[in-house]
Amino acid sequence: MAATAVASVMASKADVNYLPIDLQWIKEDLIAADLINQLDIAYGLKQLLINNTFTLKSLLYMPTSELAKILGIDDYVASLINNAVRRLVHQHKNILLAQSTE
Repeated sequence: MAATAVASVMASKADVNYLPIDLQWIKEDLIAADLINQLDIAYGLKQLLINNTFTLKSLLYMPTSELAKILGIDDYVASLINNAVRRLVHQHKNILLAQSTE
């Protein structure tokens, strides 16, 4: 999906002044998708989050009831997503802390 987006931007006859902005958005989307794919949840939920353009940051601060409403899922499933996000953020913080003390 992202490779297709990059190819379409590169192949288009768009004004080159807009190209860096387009590539930056694509890069941000790829980073967000990569982080979502690291969550310990079902593949279908990951795809649902990516398709709805969620980021780890937006998920971290979103109440589970609101997430459930937006995605049309049970509150319980939304809490599973929320817990997975918190675990991943905690793991990344621990990695960054470990690297900073080396």
